[in-house]
Amino acid sequence: MEVQKRRVKDFSKIIDHYFQKTVYVDDCSSWYRSNGGKGDRVTGLWPGSALHAMECLRSPRWEDFDYVCEGEDSGEECNRLAWLGNGWSIAQVDSQEAEVAHFLQPGMVDIPAEPLPEETNIFKMRPFSY
Repeated sequence: MEVQKRRVKDFSKIIDHYFQKTVYVDDCSSWYRSNGGKGDRVTGLWPGSALHAMECLRSPRWEDFDYVCEGEDSGEECNRLAWLGNGWSIAQVDSQEAEVAHFLQPGMVDIPAEPLPEETNIFKMRPFSY
């Protein structure tokens, strides 16, 4: 698996734009800069806050990566949808104590917020995209 070249270029533009307005590009030498700490690019820091990094890295855009299935290099056929499994959940197959109707439990029922779902308190604390 590798990041698509176009996405690397896009992310590089975001990095350059973000750090232009920060003290990280002032005239100094530091471990987070290119060319042994003397370059004009910041390469060792996330372009944003720690909270922003957690939100972005929690849910990557997997479509921005190129994949090669194991064995595909040697001409073997691979099924890229094998992750769907055999049609049964682990709770149904491997556990005698699992709750197969957990979605009916009162704490698991997702009741829409009134008047708008995006006004739910949890989504104000954490991004709606979570």
